[in-house]
Amino acid sequence: MKKCLYCGSSVKDDEHVCPNCGGKLVSESGESSARQVPPENIHKEETQQPVTHANKNKLYSTIASIIFVVLFIVAFLTIVLCAILA
Repeated sequence: MKKCLYCGSSVKDDEHVCPNCGGKLVSESGESSARQVPPENIHKEETQQPVTHANKNKLYSTIASIIFVVLFIVAFLTIVLCAILA
């Protein structure tokens, strides 16, 4: 058995198309390995960005900004409510 280079699933030696992703498997004459032709509709998985120091700082800055806005709104509404009730 061989493995599909695109999705990693096991493919029988006598198959010409990967049963999982549809990639065509083309046997080269005289060689035991196969060259694969990519399917036209295959979607590669998006890779996640590695977590870096800059990404963490941006995340913390965004969270701090959201907390600040929420606290400001709560304080403003408290002042308004106290003025109405007084």
